[in-house]
Amino acid sequence: MATFKAVINKEAGKQDGTWRVRIRVTHLRVIKYISTEYFVTKKQLNKDFKIKDRELLDIIDTTLIGYREKIAKLSTNINSYTCEKLKEYLLNNIEANSDVETKIDYIVFSNLFISKIKVKGTRENGFTTLNSFIDFVGPSIDINDISLSLIKKYEDFLRSSRSAIRSNNPGKTVTLLLKPLTDTGIRDYMAKLKFYYTTAMKVYNERQHILIPYNPFDNYEPPYIGETENKILSISEMESIIDCSGLEIITRNKVTRSILSRDAFLLSFYLIGMNAVDLYNVDEYDNGRITYSRAKTKSRRKDNALISIKVEPEAIPLIEKYRDPTGKRVFCFYQMYTHFDGLTAAINTGLKTVAKHLNLGPDLTFYYARYSWANIARNHCRVSKDDVAMAINHADAVHKTTDIYLQKDWRHIDEANRKVLNVFKPRNLKDWEQFIPDAEDMNG
Repeated sequence: MATFKAVINKEAGKQDGTWRVRIRVTHLRVIKYISTEYFVTKKQLNKDFKIKDRELLDIIDTTLIGYREKIAKLSTNINSYTCEKLKEYLLNNIEANSDVETKIDYIVFSNLFISKIKVKGTRENGFTTLNSFIDFVGPSIDINDISLSLIKKYEDFLRSSRSAIRSNNPGKTVTLLLKPLTDTGIRDYMAKLKFYYTTAMKVYNERQHILIPYNPFDNYEPPYIGETENKILSISEMESIIDCSGLEIITRNKVTRSILSRDAFLLSFYLIGMNAVDLYNVDEYDNGRITYSRAKTKSRRKDNALISIKVEPEAIPLIEKYRDPTGKRVFCFYQMYTHFDGLTAAINTGLKTVAKHLNLGPDLTFYYARYSWANIARNHCRVSKDDVAMAINHADAVHKTTDIYLQKDWRHIDEANRKVLNVFKPRNLKDWEQFIPDAEDMNG
């Protein structure tokens, strides 16, 4: 791949004490230079004769971005250009090499696009989807070779049990045995791949130069998804989780995983459906309130999805049980697992033990706490839909304009949470004698 850098030739100074800025083009281990219209003085250079003028660098960066966008249109065809020809192409002295068929590698483009996604969870989900497509088509495919027939065969592939090789640690690989995807999973994968395809069309197609004339995903019919299954527990089922004892002993670094799962589930419920990633990262617990920005939506909302929750007595024993002894964060989960995905996986695995122990069915997951809180608030406590939405930190598109004029009053969600917790019978909430691990025992 060609690279560009703004450089100064120290030996080529003019009599007026200035130096011309040149763009160094490096391609196939050959270097060429493109002269620019910009000149610098000694004050704009550091001792190594590199440009230090930030304003000028920003201007030059615009030129460099234009060059990069132009060579991106060549895709893998760029290797058919010598460095000299590439320089001429960038200067518009020649057109793209018409003797070489233009190919756009869908895998390369999608990989680059996904790598620039700022939200970590969205970026990782994108790579998971792309990796599954690579498992099917291989590490490279011309975008115009993707057909409706191929997409349907890929769907059949996703519906099958299959193995996949993934990188685990640097220099190490692991073979995974993957289960067939559900209709929901297939629909999600196809939507992502279609989005990457559509984005490539926007990047490469020009009014008089159409490199990608057809989107095969437009004619693909994804699986029909009916109403989403309610992920809710009844009041009696929630009671059974609160009171459950005698859980199977499955430990991880001296922590009973099934009990950790039950505790994290109740923490989420008592804190109005707080997600595992937020339990993992939250670092503000002051004046009896836990305050955080919901990781899942903060990048998409002007208010950063900020929420502040009053800690009710039911939650205090669990909070103290898992408090971070260093004070860096509220909970010690980040010391137990190196990434929040590890915590989420451990919780959901442990909840299978809880569900089996309490005869709650095999599908119990961490998200049931959030759904169950909302259901009890609305259907049993008659909390308004607006207050339920505010409590679970959902953006309200209907009242978006009105919200601009209103200051957030956390008392609405405080009152809603107290109503929900009052549904359950009083307990001796100090009986939490399970072992609390030391930080040195909690490296995940």
